[in-house]
Amino acid sequence: AIYVNGGGLTIRDALLVNNGFSQAGDTKYGGAIYANNATVAVNNAYFAYNFLSVQTGARGGGVCINGGNARFTTCTFRGNYAAGNIPWGGAIAAINADSVTLSNCNFSTNYAYTTAPAGNALYCSGVGTLRIQDTIMTNNMGGSSVLGPENILANITTLLTMERSVVASGTGRGLVKLGGGQAFISNCLFALNSSNGVHVGTGMVTFANVTLAYNNGWGM
Repeated sequence: AIYVNGGGLTIRDALLVNNGFSQAGDTKYGGAIYANNATVAVNNAYFAYNFLSVQTGARGGGVCINGGNARFTTCTFRGNYAAGNIPWGGAIAAINADSVTLSNCNFSTNYAYTTAPAGNALYCSGVGTLRIQDTIMTNNMGGSSVLGPENILANITTLLTMERSVVASGTGRGLVKLGGGQAFISNCLFALNSSNGVHVGTGMVTFANVTLAYNNGWGM
């Protein structure tokens, strides 16, 4: 639907519904938005049923941020999916971005599935700073088994902050933290996920007032 290469993109009060690609070829980026080395600001937008279904390399069923910066405020992501071999990010894939911010957003029933998926709702790789605030992620699904991949994959080079947010009732792990960056997680709930609540692969993580409950695996 929207492609921007460099410069800036601002979206307010928008519906982005049922956009995407379904084909036998390889790598596609962003069913609704593909932003390459751009500054993106999205406020009060509804992303629903956007999709990428390709043989290999679906990158962001709803949105792909490749480089640059992005901020999503009061946005809803529902029923978006990335499918095929090695799909990344059912709703959002962010790759080598300087910063990504989610504030007061809602993610539900987004999917990353088929072979070796990553990030049912959100996939971040090589992102400098990731901020998640006042955001709810529920019933996001992925993989071909109950263990699935994870709801959030955060491979962060500098800093992850997550505040007053919920990750619940998803397939696989709630949050996977990778990369050398530090993480500060406060006033959050990870519950009823089909695997671990939080998985820390690399880097240092600080928790404050965090609840991990009824996950089908270790809390952390």
